[in-house]
Amino acid sequence: VIVILPLHPDGNYESDSNIRFIMQRQYNTIWRKPDSLLASLKSVCDEVNQKGTFVDVSDYICFYALRTYGRMESSGYVTEQINVHSKIMIVDDRIALIGSANINERSMRGGRDCEIAVVIEDTHMIDSTMNENPYKVGKYAHELRLHLFKEHLGLPDLTYEFLTDPTCKKTNDLWRVIANSNTIIFDQVFPELESNKHPTLQSLRQARDSPVLNLHLLSNLKGHVVNFPLEFLKDDLAGTIKDRALSVYE
Repeated sequence: VIVILPLHPDGNYESDSNIRFIMQRQYNTIWRKPDSLLASLKSVCDEVNQKGTFVDVSDYICFYALRTYGRMESSGYVTEQINVHSKIMIVDDRIALIGSANINERSMRGGRDCEIAVVIEDTHMIDSTMNENPYKVGKYAHELRLHLFKEHLGLPDLTYEFLTDPTCKKTNDLWRVIANSNTIIFDQVFPELESNKHPTLQSLRQARDSPVLNLHLLSNLKGHVVNFPLEFLKDDLAGTIKDRALSVYE
């Protein structure tokens, strides 16, 4: 499973405690609580590993974000997240769900924002592979996924034939290699960005005094995918944001 999320909700999380509260809930759901998604999967993997078969959570699900950079006349090189606003789910290259709803009270309550979702289950099936075995896929869902893979991984052509199989190890490894490389490059060039290096806002703010260095490394970037920083602001979000009544958001 490949999940692509915004690095943070839209707005200034440094000054807006509501945004940090949303970030806290998001991180707790993904990783930072004993019953979180990744922690629950890790416990299952640990049980399997004790029986002598090594498995890792990242073999089954990975979280990524998108980032880009540019040059401004007034301030030189800058970087910013690509805010992932699309709500798209592609399942087994057979079903594509494309919608507008967010997981918040404005979208889910039913009496506020108008939302729409389209489920596309293609009847035009073509030959492909899944888990390295012959498999029939829907033409639309399959080609949409390949288009997004090409864009996010920075591949002008689908030169890697194995990408037609979204579950094979080579596909998963390529995502991780490119995301890891891009993450390292951005960290080395822009010290102040959202990353695992900054467990607190103080650390993030101190990094802003560092100069932008190693600009030559930017030519090595591929696409826009970076690792989602699971440890970003972990100390601040855990220690300074208190639980509030969920009725505020429901």
